[in-house]
Amino acid sequence: MRRFLLAAILAGFALTGWASQASAAFAVQVFADTGSGYSQVGTTVYDNGAGDTVGVLGVLNASFTTADFTVSVATGSSKPASGSAAYPFLDLSFAVVNITGKDESIRIQLTDTDFTPLVSWGLVANIGGTNPSNTTTTFDAYATSGSGSGSEFDMSGSHDTLGPFSGSSYSSTQGLANPATAPYSLTSAVTVHFSGASQGSVASGDADIRAAPAPAGLALVFSGAPMLGLVRLLRRRLAAAA
Repeated sequence: MRRFLLAAILAGFALTGWASQASAAFAVQVFADTGSGYSQVGTTVYDNGAGDTVGVLGVLNASFTTADFTVSVATGSSKPASGSAAYPFLDLSFAVVNITGKDESIRIQLTDTDFTPLVSWGLVANIGGTNPSNTTTTFDAYATSGSGSGSEFDMSGSHDTLGPFSGSSYSSTQGLANPATAPYSLTSAVTVHFSGASQGSVASGDADIRAAPAPAGLALVFSGAPMLGLVRLLRRRLAAAA
């Protein structure tokens, strides 16, 4: 029954033309640092490309593994599945499993490009999640325009940091300066640092950069909202079927 429902959801996306081609701009990558600097784990995974296990345009699902860690990008979503070029909603749902209890930092980066100017709206960064003991999580949100605009994983523009968070449960919201010009790119970078964590420890959470209307406090309204509901349903069904 679960497989049938998942297939039906994916088929629905395909009928709308969303499961058709890869997106060269929407991608995720993972880095690990044992104390001597970050090095990439595996290769960059692009939307509907090699390593993406969900054939839906605007939705990424991928896993990265080392001898000591398993990093799961349960769902990364962006336009057209969530938000749009005019009203972005870049969302990263993650889980990091410390298999051996090794002290190490894991950095997950999700990016998308070619966003158009925001009119009477602003950008907001949000994160919430849980940490095991002796672990911290930090969220860096980037919006980049001007020189290098449109380049994936471009982190030279406006930047806000949420964290580090050391509590077992955490959440935070912070405004992100609007890009000066468009098109612009967005990049979410979540860093999980283990120091003295036990074997099998799991750090998980959800981080996003989204458009929010001004003044603050109004209900979020953005293009693609109906499809975001389907993305969240797909995420729940994937987790239930695992």
